[in-house]
Parts: sequence; C-alpha cells; structure tokens
Amino acid sequence: MKKLKKIQAGGFYIFRGRASADSSFIESVSEAQKFWTYFSYYLNDYLKIYEYALNQDGWIMIVKIQSAEELSNKNPFYSDSIAWRMISEQVRKALSSYVLAVNRSRGRTGSLVHSSYERFYFSSLTEAKSEIAKVRKRALRLGQWNKKYRGKPRHYQIDKRTAKGSVFLGSLAYRKGGKVRRCFELERLVETELAELVLSNLVENAKFLHKSHIPPTFPSNSS
Repeated sequence: MKKLKKIQAGGFYIFRGRASADSSFIESVSEAQKFWTYFSYYLNDYLKIYEYALNQDGWIMIVKIQSAEELSNKNPFYSDSIAWRMISEQVRKALSSYVLAVNRSRGRTGSLVHSSYERFYFSSLTEAKSEIAKVRKRALRLGQWNKKYRGKPRHYQIDKRTAKGSVFLGSLAYRKGGKVRRCFELERLVETELAELVLSNLVENAKFLHKSHIPPTFPSNSS
C-alpha cells in the first residue's frame, strides 16, 4: 500500500485511525454506534464505505471518495487541489465530535486519537483483495506496539461473540445481516460488495490519479 496525504475526488482508499496511548477508542457497542452517528452525519455526502472494522485500538475503512462533480456541490470554490482538505476536515469534525461525546460519558478528558488519520491507496488488485479479507475478519493490528501503552483490556466490554455479530464493529456482520439490527447511519454510508472487475477498476483508477499528480522531474543543469 502507498501512504499519502492528498487524496483525490473519485479515489479508492484505506482510512485508518489509532487510539492514543493508554486509551480505548471504543469500550462498548453503544460507543461504536455513536462513532457511526457522527461519521454518517459529517461524511455521508463525501464518500461511500465498502468495508470497515472498529475495535479497542482504533478503526479502519475502505472507501471511495465522491466524484469531483458531487464534491463541488458541497463547496462553490471547489477545485481538485482542495478535495483532500474537504474530506480531512469532515473526518476531523466526526472524530472530534465522537471524542467529546465519549469523554463526557466516561467522565474523562483528553484525546482518544493517537494522531491524524492515515490514508493509503492500493498498489495492486492482489493487495486490495488481501486487505479487504483482513478487514472483514478484523485481523488487524491497530494498537500500540508496546504493550504497556495499549488500552486496558478490562475497559473493553465487548466479548468475542458480541463483536462477531455486531454490525457496528465490522462489515462482515453487516453483509450477513448481523445479530444487531442495522442502523440508519450505516445504511446511508455502506455500499454493496465489490465485484472483482469493479474492484480492479477502482484500484487502477486510484493509481492513475496519484501517478498523474506526481510533479515532473527535470535534469540537472550541472555539467
């Protein structure tokens, strides 16, 4: 995967966020649902999600950004150069609203977020299929590598059985209908599963978008 900052309209990406040291990003299913409430409110008109997962350590989702035409409807001064700022500002609003609400309910202060969310695009179809499989299975390493900086396991109130069936924690449960009713917020955001040809086209389009935005290089004038 290729890490980047300036995402483009129409691009296909992985978004990933991590909890700050000694913190749990979510501690319950109700907090996960709260996350989707804010994410849907701020991002529904900006992107669509194909796969996602939330856990104590953070969140990850595979998304497609709306077209330039759709984004321009949100900003009369839209240009390709500000697309990434528009999306990042909406993600920032969603996360800050979530953190504020969760801190209030937990009776704590400070940030739950380790740093600005990370953005990647896939370098191949094989890589995309592999990552999608990991997200669906929630086979992800999002937390702090050093064990002493991870969130306390006793704070995480979601057992494995509940997590497996909750549509608020993973796209696999959502695809299967889940043991928890689907929520309006997810139904607004989540798209249908990708056929392989469609996935291949999305991957190639994202590669093209970022290849075409690489500045040209010029030969040195030194002799």
